[in-house]
Amino acid sequence: MESTVPAGWYRDPDGNECERYWDGNNWSLKTRPLVSSVTQSTQQGNEISTGWWIAIAICGVFAIVILLLMSAGSEMYYSLQFS
Repeated sequence: MESTVPAGWYRDPDGNECERYWDGNNWSLKTRPLVSSVTQSTQQGNEISTGWWIAIAICGVFAIVILLLMSAGSEMYYSLQFS
């Protein structure tokens, strides 16, 4: 009788902390480390957040440049006023 469980990687039925391949009829001897959905989503989240960190850093640099230009402008204004 054929199994209704599709072929694929499943948690090891022996209770080991790994996954074992089920071919639809038998378990293979090959195993691989557990890959949880939490680990996968964390990796994807890190890729997205790296882009955000770059955008924030660029905005921060522009803000500092603008503040420096504004402070230089105000120093020239006061030096002209009190000369």
